[in-house]
Amino acid sequence: MYLTDKQIATAIQTDLNTIATTLYDATTIDTKVVFYITPNLQEYDRLVEMEYEVDDDIVYTPILLKRVSSSIQDDFTQGTYTEAYICEIFAYQNDKDSIENIFNQYAYDESVTDSKTISGWTVLKSRTSKLQFLNIFTATDGTDLERVHYMFDFTWQFVLGGIMDSASTFTIDGNAIDVIGVSYSSDKLSIANIAYGDNITPTGATGFVLSLTIPAQNLAPNIALFDDMQSKKFNKSYAIIWTIADFHTQSYTMTMRSGSLNYVRDQLISYTLTFEEALARTSITVDTQILPVLSFNLVREVKTKSNADGIEVKNTPAETGYTMAIKFGYKSSLAKSKELLQAILDKNYMTNTYTIALAITGGVAQSYTVYLAGGTYAFEQTGELMYDCTFVEVHPNGTA
Repeated sequence: MYLTDKQIATAIQTDLNTIATTLYDATTIDTKVVFYITPNLQEYDRLVEMEYEVDDDIVYTPILLKRVSSSIQDDFTQGTYTEAYICEIFAYQNDKDSIENIFNQYAYDESVTDSKTISGWTVLKSRTSKLQFLNIFTATDGTDLERVHYMFDFTWQFVLGGIMDSASTFTIDGNAIDVIGVSYSSDKLSIANIAYGDNITPTGATGFVLSLTIPAQNLAPNIALFDDMQSKKFNKSYAIIWTIADFHTQSYTMTMRSGSLNYVRDQLISYTLTFEEALARTSITVDTQILPVLSFNLVREVKTKSNADGIEVKNTPAETGYTMAIKFGYKSSLAKSKELLQAILDKNYMTNTYTIALAITGGVAQSYTVYLAGGTYAFEQTGELMYDCTFVEVHPNGTA
């Protein structure tokens, strides 16, 4: 079930010979090196002594693959395990420069390749060392050709049936984004008066939070996201699509809630963006102009009158009215925002009427004709000016 040392040796041999052919054809190396990798010590010794049984017409560079005993814990129950290996290379001295170029390319390819598949197993390549020079040997095969002894080590993690991070992709507003870290959480509330079952919660009862760590790259989409993180933009929505192989694809409409820059000396600079679900908003206008509203509260007041009926006194509704409290964020570019703040400063109450209209999700709409009955203003810790307005409903006869 698990990969044998021979399968590992064959996979590395194929990669090295492919690199050697490519570099030789590109005149990057001077010698056409052919590798033969074996986990069998006796076979390796015969190749070192040039006692070939593989192909007598080819001069091979033999490599011995050795599994290293280590304290790495295997988890066979989860279809994953980790192995460490050492490779010993017995190369010709006149191939030295070509050998080093080939293995430098191999180490680079391993570092930028997330994974590959061998006999159904997903193989993660990690901690692949560069070629280490050991010593030079005098020929023992009856020739006068010196040999060079090298070594390199590597650790691979093997996963069967799992989905690796390389199979996960993100697009934000249609642009592919390279992501090096993901954190996702959903907060599902329990609604007291609804029985347990396969229920769909009302809007806002379920919250999604998605944090993405993105490398700092000189690409237009990455730069735009980084600029958004540093700007004062708010409530900007992003269309995010997260695809996990054939396992799952999820689309989100989210807003950027926060961001942080990750900077450690001698390491890749990245930034982490935290997005939250973009919930539906209620549009509030004052005389047809949308103002930034931080909070809204409406209370209906019912006044009663007493009627004596024999020995019984009854209270019956006499009239109703609305009191509305709204906290606005001041925006000098909006005429109605300036007008309301000026009315508070001038204490100009119960004079002018305003039409406040609400457009609520689901097609519910309501409008009110009101007086400004009072107000306060304050500067928040951000330096922003906020002001609170108290409105009362205007009755048909023009009174409050």
